[in-house]
Amino acid sequence: MFKNLFLLIIFTVVLNAQNPETIEFQSSDELIITADLYKTNADEAPFIIFFHRARWSRGEYLEIAPKYNEKGFNCLAVDQRSGDKVNDIINQTSLNAQKTGLKTDYLSAFKDMQAALDYVKANFNPSQMIIWGSSY
Repeated sequence: MFKNLFLLIIFTVVLNAQNPETIEFQSSDELIITADLYKTNADEAPFIIFFHRARWSRGEYLEIAPKYNEKGFNCLAVDQRSGDKVNDIINQTSLNAQKTGLKTDYLSAFKDMQAALDYVKANFNPSQMIIWGSSY
């Protein structure tokens, strides 16, 4: 019985990591930011916020985030407004910025990064936060 329960828990963790929840929140200039939440652990678990490389999207972390879920981290892969597409994931934040006439340069993306930090702090209680960027 315990073996079956253990396997069910492991299967659920792996399934959740493979299927992140796409969420939205606002930056300080009211831009809607899109992110993928890979939450498989308690709110208090360490949290990694992933910021993609220039001209890419949150799709950069499709393979990496589930591996860190397995190691006990919750993860958030964020689309910044300075982006495009990677791994068949279109950067929705960039599209939103373009539709509303907001700048999509690197410096303007700082607001998106700050909003992601604020979102995690307001909605979770992580024991640690790690900021992971691939080009900024």
